Formats: sequence, C-alpha cells, structure tokens
Amino acid sequence: MARRETLKRKRIKAVLLAVVCSTAAVFSPMGNVLAEGHIPGTNAVIPDQKRPGNYTAGLDNPVSWEQADISRNLFSQGPMADSQNAGVQHLMAAARDAGALQPDMANNYAEVQKSVDAVGNAGAQQPDLADNGPKVQQRERRELREAVNEAVTQELDQELAGAVSDTGAQQREGQEPPDSSKPSEMQVPDSSRSSDEQSSDSGEPSDGSSGPSDGSSGPPDEQPSDGSSGPSDGSSEPPDEQPSDGYSEPSDGSGQNPEGQIPDQEQPGEAEPDQDDPAQDEEERKDTIKVTVSVSLNKNGTYADVSWKKTGDGKVSSYLVQRSSSRNGKYKTIARPEAGKKYTDKKVKSAQRCYYRIAAKTESGDLYYSKARLFQCPVEPLSGVRLVRYSTTSIKVMWDQSKNKKAKWYKVYYAKSKTGKFKLAGVTKNSWYRVKNLKNGQDYYFGVKACTTKKESGFDSMLSKTAKMKTVPYERTTIFAGDSITTGLSSYHILDEIAIGGKKSVVAAIGLNTMTFRTKKVFNGKSGVESIVAARPYRVYIMLGDNDIHFRNKNDLIDGYREIVRAIKEGTPDTDIVILAASPVTAAEVSRRKGFAQIPAYNQGLSALAKEMGVKYFDCTGFLKDSTGWLKSAYNAGDGVHWQPAAYHEYARRLTAYDKSQD
Repeated sequence: MARRETLKRKRIKAVLLAVVCSTAAVFSPMGNVLAEGHIPGTNAVIPDQKRPGNYTAGLDNPVSWEQADISRNLFSQGPMADSQNAGVQHLMAAARDAGALQPDMANNYAEVQKSVDAVGNAGAQQPDLADNGPKVQQRERRELREAVNEAVTQELDQELAGAVSDTGAQQREGQEPPDSSKPSEMQVPDSSRSSDEQSSDSGEPSDGSSGPSDGSSGPPDEQPSDGSSGPSDGSSEPPDEQPSDGYSEPSDGSGQNPEGQIPDQEQPGEAEPDQDDPAQDEEERKDTIKVTVSVSLNKNGTYADVSWKKTGDGKVSSYLVQRSSSRNGKYKTIARPEAGKKYTDKKVKSAQRCYYRIAAKTESGDLYYSKARLFQCPVEPLSGVRLVRYSTTSIKVMWDQSKNKKAKWYKVYYAKSKTGKFKLAGVTKNSWYRVKNLKNGQDYYFGVKACTTKKESGFDSMLSKTAKMKTVPYERTTIFAGDSITTGLSSYHILDEIAIGGKKSVVAAIGLNTMTFRTKKVFNGKSGVESIVAARPYRVYIMLGDNDIHFRNKNDLIDGYREIVRAIKEGTPDTDIVILAASPVTAAEVSRRKGFAQIPAYNQGLSALAKEMGVKYFDCTGFLKDSTGWLKSAYNAGDGVHWQPAAYHEYARRLTAYDKSQD
C-alpha cells in the first residue's frame, strides 16, 4: 500500500512540475514575473528575496498553503478580477498549488499588493494573452501530460528516481546552495513518521484525495493523466528522488530540495532519448561505419587493384574511389561502384606515386572516408628478352629498350628454375648484358627489370617474361663483312691480331657495295646477307660504301644499308650487328672523283640509321685521317683508297678494345 502511495506521489509531482514549467513558458509576461521579477507594461519589480526559488517552501509546508490562500484572495480582489485575464489567474493558481509562492508573502502584504496590482494591469493591457492563453495552455498541458505519462509509466521505480537524482546535481546557473549553518525557515517533516501521520499534522486527508486545506479542488488539468487522484499537499518525497547538488544536506532524513526549486533538467522535452528510439539507433549505426582500403599491383604489372572493406552496422548505398598525387592533396573521383569491394585503375600512370582512398556514401548522402593508401606505379614490364651464347660458361642477355623515358637502368636476374629464386646478375644502361661464370650443362632462366634508378625502388618494373638456355660447350663466331678493304684482314693475316674469343671469319669481296652485297651470290652460291644468316654468328661487323659513294647519292646508300640490316635481323635475330664507318680516301682522290666528298655526311647518316634500326655504330677511322680530314699518305696503299698493312694492325687493336667493351 505504501508503495502505491509513493508511485502516485511521483506521478503527481511529475505532472505538476511539467504544468508549471509549460505554463511559465507559454505566458512570457508571467514567466518574467516568476523568474526575473519584471512585470511587462509596468515599472514594478518584485524584490529579489520575494521571487520564487529564493526561500520557497516545499509542498509539505502547511504554512505555504495558508499563505497561498491569502495570496489567492489578494489576487481575486485586485485588478486581475476586472481584467478577466484567465491565463494569468490560472498561472497563479498553478504556482500556488506547486508551492512556488513565498512563505513570507503574508507578512509583506503591501509589497504583494503592489505586485498583484501590477500583474493585473499587465493582464489588462494584453487582451490577446487573456483570450488566447487558456487555449494555448490547454494544448500545451495536453501534450505534456501525454509525454509525462509515457515517461512515468516506463520503469517508474528506477528511471524516474534516477533522472531526478541526476538532474538535481545540476543546479540552475548562478544559484548558490543555502548556508547549512543558518537555521532553515522551512518546516521539515520528520522522515521517521509515516505519510499518514504527516498528512494528519498538516490537516490534509490521508485517503489520497487531492485539494488544499480549505477543501477547494485544484484545476482539473493538473490531475495525473492516468486519472488517479493524489494528494496535492506537497507531502514529502522519497529520498531517492531528491537532487544532489554537490553539497551535504542536513541529516534530518527529510530528503527535500532546500530551495524547493524545479531543476532545469526536469523541463518537458529535455529528457534523455529513449534507448529504443529507431532514429537514435540509426544515428549510432551511421557512426559505426568504417572503411579500410588496400592497393596492390595488378598481374599485368602496371594497373592498380584497389580493394576495400567496410565494417559497422551503417547502410552504404555506394562507394567513391578517389585518387590524388599527394596524401593531403585534391582527390579526384575515378569510379562510383554501387556494389563490389574491388576496382582496377587502368589509367594510373607508370613511374608515378599516387594515393587512393574510398568514401562510403549512405542513403542520406553522408560520406565516410578511409585513410589514404600510397601506391607507387612501376615502369611497364619489358618485352623481347633473348639469349645468345657467348662462351661455354657465359650467355648474353638482350632485350627491347623500355618505351618509358624514365627507365634509365636495367637489372638482369637469373635462376636455375622458372619458379626458383632469381639472383641479380648485374645492372646496366645498355640493352644487353653478358652473364658470366655459369656452370656448364645447366639450365638457366633469365629475366630483366626496367628501373628509374640504379638502386632498388618502388618504380622497378615487374620481372619480364623469362627466357631459358642451357650452357654447353660453345665457341662464338664473329664475322667481318664488306668490300675489298675488309678482305685485307685475311690478306694481311690480321684476324689473329683481333683478340676476340671463338671463331672469326670474313664475308667480303672486291667490288661489293650496298646493293650487290644483297644480290650478288659470290659466297658458295650465297649473297653476303645469306652467308651471314646461315652462319648465325654472335656478332657481325659491316663496312660498305666506298665502291658506290663516288657515283651515287649518299641517301641511296643509306637505304641500301637499311635493307641489309633488316634482312640480317629477320634471318638471325640474336646476332649483334655493328655498322662500321666508311673509310676516308686521300684528298687527291676526292678531287678526282667528287662523290667521295659525301663520306663525312654519309657516316653521320649511318650513325642515325643504327639508332633507327636498334643496332650499333662504331667509327674508328680517326687514326686514318690527316689534318685535312682525309686519308694519311702513310696509310695509303697507292690508289688513294686502300690501306697499308700498318693501318690494319692499328685497326685490329681498336676493334679488339671495342668488342670487349660491348660484353
């Protein structure tokens, strides 16, 4: 029975607090009177000590009821009775029932009378407030009753008591707790006595009926919304509903708020959100969205595979894949996938550093970004890796140069099996590399990387497709091709002076030129080009032009050379081709046959052709020239074109040095 009485008192207290607060909010003039002491339309000011909240007694103080009755009589006799300001009257009645009037108002009748007159005048000057106030008040009370009833009925024993206790700790800003050393002007009921005994002392009925001591009933709108009738006499509240403002209460067991004030936190509409509120749950779900991103190199060697993972309960409608050249730079959206967790960026540029991030987009348009992830896009993988035997224990690795201008270096790797561990053989700027000290009779796999720096970096390309070769006893072949000048290597027995390992042979004949070397079959039924292709040499040196430069245009000779190189490359692609510069003639011979004057320009054209065709060019004729740039008389064999043996000896020395430099 005592528990039911406690619950009823809690509900009545909550309803009264809500009504008083809402009424004060609706009627701003009266709100100023109660809270600020200012009466609109007048110069009257209620003294600070007589405003609600300074020394107001609680609902349990019978003196408050007596003085409230006096105040009601004063208001009913004052100008308010004539102003017909129903809203203000109702507000004052509600304030009386809540115990919000001053305990010493009866002792200050003159001051109270002034305040009443001022309020009455304010009500008379605001007819809209008097006419419309009750309607607005009624609607506000109805809405508040519904909200309060719902809050009270849900876990009343725990949640309401906890809410009152928590909110009581937060006092209104600017208020100081009363000095506990001063005697309290309030009558504190003895907590050791029963509620029925305390009610009988105050002259109130103990059967739970509501109403003041004079038997008048309060306004019907202030009754609890569940229809139950409870005491409105301000009987003492349970200790667990008292606010805690950080200082110690007198240990008399009353558990009352010393100032009898209504905490701000108890205002309607400011309660904690319902834990079961779907909108709140949705907000929490959105806050849990988290996206992580990773980037890896695509199997093609240059694309970026961007993948991401979403965690949390939030719903995502789509994703944005974004890329930037710097971590904190401007990001560009490159894709908007609605589904899936992976995207391949095929437009990322090689040899560049970039950052990727993912933005998860919700249905409401909110974006949740991942952290940025660095990706270094390497150079494109190389193609055309080829192998040529150089000796029994060495193999020459060749490849097509990278099309990427940033690729300045090449790293050559080898392994004993296709899936084995590849070792670095060497680094070079050339498009070939000789791997030495290999084991005879062993299979080897070779691959090459294109690189921007000599040291290892994130821009190194993937290893090219590997090429396989088995080391076996091998003797390399070198061919020297050309016309009558080249035949002198055999005539003067110069080949042995060219210190190149393996076999050396000459494919040359008197009178051959850039046309007949392809067409005239003077080598056992084969042309010069056919003989080279059949031998499949390791390297071939070609020197042609002196037999046709004097009567043909140099450009025609270059075109003929182009066809010779193309035919050799097609017939034996692994053969290393070197174009040699044409030999100078004497100045007298230039005067006799003007076409020889084209030789310097012709040699420049051959250098450009070698670069065009991807072959080598070597000019070792500097030692043959005199101060005028033509053939020295000491090397002239007598016809102004051919060489003395001394020239061949020097020529052999220079060729040896060059050949070794290439391997």
